[in-house]
Amino acid sequence: MDRIAAVRAFIGVAEFGSFNGAARAQGVSPSVITKHIQFLEQDLGTTLLQRNTRRVVLTDAGSLYRERWCKILLDIAAADAAVGEDHREMKGSLKIGAPAAFGRVVVAPLAVSFLREHGGVAIDLVFSNSATDPLSAKVDVLFRVGAPPAIDLASVSARRLASFPMILCASPDYLDRFGEPASIEALRDHVCVNRILAGQSGGSPWRFVRAGVPIEVPTSSAIRANSADAVISAGIHGQGLIYLPACLVQDQLHAGRLRRIEFDAEMGEAPLSALWQNDRHVPARLRAFVNHCASHLPTMDVTHPVAH
Repeated sequence: MDRIAAVRAFIGVAEFGSFNGAARAQGVSPSVITKHIQFLEQDLGTTLLQRNTRRVVLTDAGSLYRERWCKILLDIAAADAAVGEDHREMKGSLKIGAPAAFGRVVVAPLAVSFLREHGGVAIDLVFSNSATDPLSAKVDVLFRVGAPPAIDLASVSARRLASFPMILCASPDYLDRFGEPASIEALRDHVCVNRILAGQSGGSPWRFVRAGVPIEVPTSSAIRANSADAVISAGIHGQGLIYLPACLVQDQLHAGRLRRIEFDAEMGEAPLSALWQNDRHVPARLRAFVNHCASHLPTMDVTHPVAH
């Protein structure tokens, strides 16, 4: 006998409190429902339902069996919906969130290339430097650059997509006036324009690696900003050193408005993660977009981010 059909008959009896009610809802005769329940109870070796003249009620074993199977049936329905959606033309909308500068340089081109393959999807780009998770940002997927904040993994899923090399740089004017730092220790003698990441109350330390040892350098300056574009602007106008993912400063380096600095340590990397709300059914268009980003990021002209 079909176990899933038998389970559906059992759950129907539990919901309606009668064999006749379950039979009417499922469009079968009461005798069919009875045979399904008998099959389950005989196969399991336990009583699932207590019958009386008024109503059918669940035993303790029946309550546990119903609870477990309700979850299983939801997963089956979600799997069917996901596969069915994958084989239909993807339609609907996606709201995508990202930090402003990164969204302009990386996310917008990814959205454009995705739409070339999936023209039935509409995309809303929401760029903000304050969102910490997709729930607070009210978006379908949120890109985070740098270590993501502590999140509730029961409600949010995260996937690391790539890492971007960091670059230390400053304007030629600033370096002509104050010189280039030759070591990590020399950074303390320079003004460092820092970026305030979402979820932080102040600027984060700059991280480097020397002889295989991670080193954190505390920074302070008269200017801090929650926008990478504002940090870049301060750097271009000679306000100090800036330390950002390479993809955000490439245009300024090529134009000569910023100059790269090399010293006795390796620069760090900024990880990129995609975050979305945890749900039993993730729309195919959302899964397709995240996969599109994971496959296209390593080939984008953003100083070749390292895929993870």
